[in-house]
Amino acid sequence: MVKHVDVDQLSDAERQRTRNYAMVIEWSDEDQLFLVSIPDFPGAHTHGETRAEAVAMGEEILVLLLDGRPNPPPARFTAMPYAVRAEAEVPTLAGATHER
Repeated sequence: MVKHVDVDQLSDAERQRTRNYAMVIEWSDEDQLFLVSIPDFPGAHTHGETRAEAVAMGEEILVLLLDGRPNPPPARFTAMPYAVRAEAEVPTLAGATHER
């Protein structure tokens, strides 16, 4: 039986548990959707029409995966100090400085 979780109704504890796990969100030109994968749970994928919807769908999957099962400890990811690809560049906000 497939359950549905309303991520807007998550308790603070449930929301914190989901935030311990990384989600990778990528735009798919082919599908015209944001694709979500969860590295700590191979095979866990979802999508959303907007980035916010993709995040909500990813949180929903995490809540379902974390529900009463033994879970892997969250992986530790470290942000890279530079853009990985040229298209990953983010425009500088007014008044902000950006060093490479």
